Amino acid sequence: MTATNNASPLSAHVAGMKVYNTATNTSSAGNEVYPGEYINDGTKWGRSLSTSDVSILVGADGTDAVATSATITVPSGSNVGVNTNLSTFNFTLTRPSLVTFSANVSASLTTTAGTAITDGVPRLYRVYWQFTTVPAGSTITTGTAYGPSSGIYTGASPSGGTTGNMNTTPNMSLKLIPGSYTVVLTGLLTNIVSSSYNGQFGAAANDNVSIVAIPIK
Repeated sequence: MTATNNASPLSAHVAGMKVYNTATNTSSAGNEVYPGEYINDGTKWGRSLSTSDVSILVGADGTDAVATSATITVPSGSNVGVNTNLSTFNFTLTRPSLVTFSANVSASLTTTAGTAITDGVPRLYRVYWQFTTVPAGSTITTGTAYGPSSGIYTGASPSGGTTGNMNTTPNMSLKLIPGSYTVVLTGLLTNIVSSSYNGQFGAAANDNVSIVAIPIK
């Protein structure tokens, strides 16, 4: 095969025909072919998916994947935000793929003395993915927040707040082109109009991360 829109090795497209392709041809943008089984729909070839195509790039092993961050002190003020790098992941794709990024990351907020927040003022905690390296030609923007998961912590007023862990689940699926990527799992703590406070991410024992790729060509 030379391209998904080229009938070869048939003389014309025939719906239902199957071939096992052994060639790799990436010169036809959008119609690239790679080794594997293809089925013709009458107008083009489409790749059949097998379980061997699924690639676990990161995690999915049930271990605690996010180390406890250093204590973050968020200063008082209006709309003050503090970002922290939780984990950095590098991976390389050899073909266009649908890549799913999943995580479960704990967050804990306390006063600067380490006690429960009880002022009743809302504070935002958020975890998201952002790319720092993408291959040339990618539509992904570096530095942009992808798949954010947020929560508002208010505590209790005038008393009775807790200091336990809360969970975020930053998830997304993206169609990515071949090449090398660096993606950072990032935590954000925000003050609206309140006193300074402390925060941590990853303190729970069940934080997990997985990055899974399924070829689409």
